[in-house]
Amino acid sequence: MPNAECRMPSGHAGRSAGASPVRRPPRVIPWLAVMLAGFVCSGGGPCLGGDEAVEVAFEVVGKVVFVKGQANEQGPMTFILDTGATETILTPAAAEKAGVSAGAPAGQPVKKGMAKSVSVGQAAVRNLPVHVFDPPQALSLRLDKGVNYHGILGYTFLCRFVTTIDYARQRVRFVPVAQVPREDERAGARAGRIVVPFQLKDNLIHAKGELNGKFPVIFLVDTGSAEALLLPQAVPALDEKAAPLPGYEGVKQLTVDTVSLGGARASQVPFIIHAPPQERRARPGYDGMLGYPFLSNFVVTVNYRDKLLVFAVPEARNGNGREKGGQKP
Repeated sequence: MPNAECRMPSGHAGRSAGASPVRRPPRVIPWLAVMLAGFVCSGGGPCLGGDEAVEVAFEVVGKVVFVKGQANEQGPMTFILDTGATETILTPAAAEKAGVSAGAPAGQPVKKGMAKSVSVGQAAVRNLPVHVFDPPQALSLRLDKGVNYHGILGYTFLCRFVTTIDYARQRVRFVPVAQVPREDERAGARAGRIVVPFQLKDNLIHAKGELNGKFPVIFLVDTGSAEALLLPQAVPALDEKAAPLPGYEGVKQLTVDTVSLGGARASQVPFIIHAPPQERRARPGYDGMLGYPFLSNFVVTVNYRDKLLVFAVPEARNGNGREKGGQKP
C-alpha cells in the first residue's frame, strides 16, 4: 500500500459505538487516497514538536480516547488520539473556527490546509499540515454517544513526541522526542521493561504478536479503535470457532484466551472477525488490529523515532474491582 494512502478512523465506530462493522468497516482499510507525501513526518526528516513534557487527562467514550486541545489557539477542541490515522484531521467546523483555509487539488476528494499550531496542553506542533473533512466512519460517536469531536491527532502530530497512555489513570503524557534518550529493545529488556519493536509501514505501527501461545500474527496497533479485529484468513482455526455476530452479516465474534505482543500479554480479549471487501482481494501485510480491548490493560508508550512500544502493567484496578488483564509472562 503506497505512502499516499490515508487511513481514517472507524474501528472506534464499531459495535461498541452503536455502529455496524459491515456498514462502517474497521479502520484497517485504506479507503481514501490523498497526496501528502511532502508533508508527513517520515523516516527521512526530523520529528520535533513542543519544548517540555506535558501530561493531561483524557476521556474514554465508546472505548475511544479523547483529549482536549486547540487548533490555532482556538478551543477547547476534542480530538481522538489515534495511532491508526496517518494524518491529522480537522472537521470543517473546527477548521472554520480555527481559521484554517483548505482546498482540494483538482481530482482530489479531500481538502488540505496548514494549521499554524495544533496543541494538547503545552504540547504543540507548529505549521502542521491537516486534512479537513468529517470522517463518516466516526459519525456514530457524535450521533450515538453525543461526542462533539473536532478532529483526529494522527501520525503527523504524534510522531513529534514519545507518547504514554495510562488507561487506568486516564492520563496521557507527551514528551518531545528530542528530550528522550535513544533506546533499543535489548537495553529496555535489561532494565526489566516490556519493550516491543515495531515496523512503521505507511506510517502505521505493525508489530508481531501471538494468539493462544501458538498462532503468530502481525497486528496494527491502533489507539483510536474500540475493537480488536482479525481478518478471517489470518488464523483459519480461530475463524472456525467463532460465532456469528447477530445482526451483522458476514461478521463473527470470538474471545481469544491469550494475546501477546512481545512480552505484553492479556487474557480473554474479545475480537471481531471480519474481512471488508478491500481486504478480500489481497492480503494486506497484517493479520488484524489491536485496539482498546487489548491496549487498555496497560500503560502504553509509543516511540516512533526508535520504533518501540513499551508496555507497563498498571497497579490500578478497573471499575469492577478486578485486576487488569495485562501481565508479564
